[in-house]
Amino acid sequence: MQAQKVPLAFLILACSLYVPPAGAESPAAASDNASLPGGGQLTLSANPEVLFSLGADSALYKTAFGSSLHASWHPPSMPYFFAGLGANYSFLPTEAPGLSLSAGALAAEAGLQFHVSRSLSLRLRGDLGYFAALRNGASGETNFNPYFSGGAVVGLELSRSLRLEAEAAYRSYYGLFSGISAGLGLSVRLGEGGPRKNFQLPPGFQPIQNLGRGLAFSGVKLDSVFPVFFKHYDDHPLGRIVVRNFETQAATGIKAEVNVKRYMDEAKGAGVPLRVAPGASGELLLYGLFKEDILEIVEATKLPISVTLEYSQYGQTFKDSYVGTLDVLDRNAITWDDDRKAAAFISSKDPSALAYAKGIAVATKELLNPAVNQNLQIAMAVHEALRAQKFAYVKDPASALETNNKQVVDFIQFPRQTLGFRSGKCSDLTVLYCSLLESVGLPTALITTPGHILMAVDLEMSPEEAAKTFLRPEDLIVRDDKVWLPIETTDRKGGFVAAWREGARQWRESSAKNDAGFLSVREAWKEYQPVVYPGDGEAATKPDLKAASAAFKAELAAYVSAELGTRVAAIQAELKKQGSKSALLNRLGVLYARYGQLDKAEEQFSVALAESKSSLAAVFNMGNILFLRGKYAEALSYYGRVLKASPDHPQALVSSARANAAMGKYGESLAAYERLRRLDPKLAAQYAYLGAGSGEGVRAAEVERQRGNLLWQD
Repeated sequence: MQAQKVPLAFLILACSLYVPPAGAESPAAASDNASLPGGGQLTLSANPEVLFSLGADSALYKTAFGSSLHASWHPPSMPYFFAGLGANYSFLPTEAPGLSLSAGALAAEAGLQFHVSRSLSLRLRGDLGYFAALRNGASGETNFNPYFSGGAVVGLELSRSLRLEAEAAYRSYYGLFSGISAGLGLSVRLGEGGPRKNFQLPPGFQPIQNLGRGLAFSGVKLDSVFPVFFKHYDDHPLGRIVVRNFETQAATGIKAEVNVKRYMDEAKGAGVPLRVAPGASGELLLYGLFKEDILEIVEATKLPISVTLEYSQYGQTFKDSYVGTLDVLDRNAITWDDDRKAAAFISSKDPSALAYAKGIAVATKELLNPAVNQNLQIAMAVHEALRAQKFAYVKDPASALETNNKQVVDFIQFPRQTLGFRSGKCSDLTVLYCSLLESVGLPTALITTPGHILMAVDLEMSPEEAAKTFLRPEDLIVRDDKVWLPIETTDRKGGFVAAWREGARQWRESSAKNDAGFLSVREAWKEYQPVVYPGDGEAATKPDLKAASAAFKAELAAYVSAELGTRVAAIQAELKKQGSKSALLNRLGVLYARYGQLDKAEEQFSVALAESKSSLAAVFNMGNILFLRGKYAEALSYYGRVLKASPDHPQALVSSARANAAMGKYGESLAAYERLRRLDPKLAAQYAYLGAGSGEGVRAAEVERQRGNLLWQD
């Protein structure tokens, strides 16, 4: 085949300066940055060769010599594949005296590469192109003909950028020469040390420099750490790392550990993919088993975080490590992207809150009305104690909560801090209220409205009973068959009832707009565990027991008077119209009884029984009066009269069980409770302590605590 004249020197120069297509960088640029467009890798190799002719050509040619150059590109998405350009020169001496030829070829090449180990590789390569040949020492036109070659290259890595290669291939200068080539040379991987293989990382990840070897760290995304959630990070990620397999063999048995010195006793295992295929990537979820010491951080800081990676490849175990920077916020920091986070600041074990609440409980114990809901009275006593000591609401216009910004970092005080400062914004006071009530065993909840947070206390009574008991049941919250009393914690001027009414108003208005959130603190603790404020800091205020008792006594009296007044007047007016009626007298007695006016209640029940001895409601309620006065045996006789007339009377069964338990007759109590559970499981669930079957001391304490939460029959 004839073609235009092309000097051989030009061909060799062209191949040495060749740059892969698709916008790839020049070798010089790649030496500073190995990130090629698309994330590929450029390799240059040079091999001196010896050639042995085959077949008929062996009679024409002696042993030949030459050299070859190769530029190959390895796409990151196909770790086994490579493509590029090859060029070679061969000096071909003939059997004819003084006659020799020179041949130069330029060809496109492609092939597959396999690693036997990290340092030993096998490449199968094929070349296809054209060659030009001329007679040495003579002038004339250059001839072009097809050229092809195929062979294998064994590479031994001397360093990460330098490899020794031994090659054997079949080579054909079509129509001129064919034979076997064998060569020994070097290949150079360009650009080591720069950002390696810039493939697409997930949003928000920062690239990590690496040499593109093994299973390597490639990107990192570390979240800011909130000390108050230090328990949370044990099973919730504090960040993520992307690893990529740069080898042609899968990485298996992957293990990773995270450590932050001083704030972790031991490294914490990271969640990782078990296997990463060649050329593939995977994410490691980073966890942290922090110590309480992290709560010592009072100003935002930066800490080194180390991640160690261990995996198997090529039958060997390899390790890699990465050290990054972890942003740690102060111990009071929080964001409102998840309102449950506030529960971490609420603790039933906080020594300061525990001491304050227990002091109030003891001081007001003798003032409690045994017929009024006990949880309501305890919440009232706590509120009045804080009000008596003039705890203040301090509005913070920059608060992330109060500006309804869910991403900006906010500041919440621990209970001890608020007890020390005697002031705080809505979140601080809500955390304090919940902690005080939880410390004496009352379940609480968080209520969120746009830009605000308040709380509620569980009255531990049924919705049906609440509807009968309270003058304004609409001021209560019923959720999942539980009754909650809302409290506006920032209402510092009015008494408990005023704070209750205000909390109820806010709940109704926000609920109507679907803007209200309701979170049980104990449910929130399952996600964000409570944290106790460390020992240093502001000294906590102790309760003024005398002032607290006086304030509670006055508020309770006002509440009972308000609840009774209107309803008593209504029943008395109806009695005047209808005359003495047993049912109306019983209703009036129940009303008095529910607010602790036992003498008036007993009087009404006695009159009702005188008019109608068959009134089971009045008989049952008289038993409750005796129960409240601690006359448990006499109460049992009244409950027994009800059960004799109506053996399946649920309220009489539960009351009988409670009276027996109060007397220490736990066998009889359990028998009555088991019967109740078969008849009315829902009612039985409210008095589960009666069915414990053991732990009499605990059950006796529960009997005493719930002594006033009686069921009444209208």
